[in-house]
Amino acid sequence: MSRRWKSHIVRAFWKNVGGRSPTHAVNIVCCALRHRLCVKEPPFQIPPKYSYAELLGIPVIENDIRCDGILTSFGDQFIIQVKRSSPDRQNFTVCHELGHAEIFRRALVLHKASREVREEEVLANEFAKELLMPKDIFCAIALSCQPSLQSLFFLSHTFGTSLEASARRLIELNIWNFAFVLWNINTAFDGGILLEIERAVKPQNFKPALKTKQTLKVNKEGGLGKHLLETLNIPSIVRYSDESRVRESIRRSSVQRQGLTLLFPQSATL
Repeated sequence: MSRRWKSHIVRAFWKNVGGRSPTHAVNIVCCALRHRLCVKEPPFQIPPKYSYAELLGIPVIENDIRCDGILTSFGDQFIIQVKRSSPDRQNFTVCHELGHAEIFRRALVLHKASREVREEEVLANEFAKELLMPKDIFCAIALSCQPSLQSLFFLSHTFGTSLEASARRLIELNIWNFAFVLWNINTAFDGGILLEIERAVKPQNFKPALKTKQTLKVNKEGGLGKHLLETLNIPSIVRYSDESRVRESIRRSSVQRQGLTLLFPQSATL
């Protein structure tokens, strides 16, 4: 069943670009931009050179702002401000804001607030994903990799995107069946540590139901994957990719207070 798009800006963009849906219209625009960029392999944009922004004549300014990015306009000229952070995060943010700019430009409307901001945010994210991780190219490269934490780092480096953005793309396109769990060391105590889940990204049918801000007690001799096996009693989860990272974080908790775990079901390819 197709989604009904309520935003008059999204509908105008779709009408002017064409395609089966607004997301298909995004794919049409992104394909044309990649063709104009004359880059056929990833990475398609490497900060601090924002190739897509240069192509569209939109200046990018790094600034100490509270949010990840801001798009402002002066007449028909757009400017993007991006928060000083890691290059891969800036990369996605810039392409997200470029998506907003292209939606406004092609909808032939001024940059202004809309009642259906969420729909425009969805399309702006589609722009970022298709500009940096085009579906066909991303699928081909990801399918050639064995599902693992090392492969996720490889994909992140190859496409110039964050680990989380790469993981979300893998899950969204149903390439790997896994859960991405980013956690912080909350408190250290004799015999172990308390981990707090900062973010968990997983398919809808993936068990267990990991929750943001959920706190887990982890023994120094094990890790988050082993803890989930024993405490949550989920026999289908039989492997995890980060034991060395968990132990390193315990040894150097004053320096490295964040870690990453990937959880794979038993049926996942080893």
